[in-house]
Amino acid sequence: MRILHWKKRPFMYAAVISVGFLFLINTLQNFPIKYFFISALILYLILLFELFSTKFFSEQLLQQFSLLSSNDQQKQKIYSLHQLILPTTLYLSLLGFIFFHHQSNIEFFTLSLVLILFFILFNNIRAHFENKYLLEQHTSGIYDMISLISIYLYCDTVINIFIRNNWNTGFLPIALIIIVIFYLGLCLIRMEIISLKILQIAGIIYFSIFIILEILVLFLTNLFTFSIITTLLFYYSLAFFHHWKDNSFTKSIIAEYIVVFFILLVLLNEVF
Repeated sequence: MRILHWKKRPFMYAAVISVGFLFLINTLQNFPIKYFFISALILYLILLFELFSTKFFSEQLLQQFSLLSSNDQQKQKIYSLHQLILPTTLYLSLLGFIFFHHQSNIEFFTLSLVLILFFILFNNIRAHFENKYLLEQHTSGIYDMISLISIYLYCDTVINIFIRNNWNTGFLPIALIIIVIFYLGLCLIRMEIISLKILQIAGIIYFSIFIILEILVLFLTNLFTFSIITTLLFYYSLAFFHHWKDNSFTKSIIAEYIVVFFILLVLLNEVF
């Protein structure tokens, strides 16, 4: 499975975003907070330009509009919307992360993460259009990985907001489950398995995750553990639907997921 098709333009676009984040971090370190929000908005407009230009140049290359059936055009609209929402949510999650973590000692890590994630995104979006949607079908795991990273960053941001404002942690699971609902819904739309039965199952999963988080908030003293736990719960939920789609679910797989989850839970409790 090929994950990356090396192209100069996606790398340049990702590099621009990475340099922009360097500027945002320096803004947080040296200037009033209002300049950070203004700069973040400008950088987002640059990101939008890069996304639309990637789509435009790719479609111009193969003149895809003249080749697609009406059914394909409908799928294209769904994919295009997804390829706007996912980079936007990734961008916002990274903004939240650097807002609370703009120390100089992790600056290189943060900028490297930004460069890699957006390079992968731009590369796959470009290849998606240039290869008539074939690449995305084989590399949907890339989008799942980006969703997992975004969820972790959002959870970290939400937890920092609760701590900074001294909010009641009993409400923390509500904020975290909203993040899970959004991203799992986005993944289900991309997987094209939306149905009444799937929505009912998703509802049960959402409620189960909420109950688990509400129970854990009573016992875990380090709130940042919830970033990892929520990300793990999302991963298991996503894995469930992938197995559902492929008809590959077995009792042994379910048992394995449960055992691994509780082992990780114990380890996290020991570490934190």
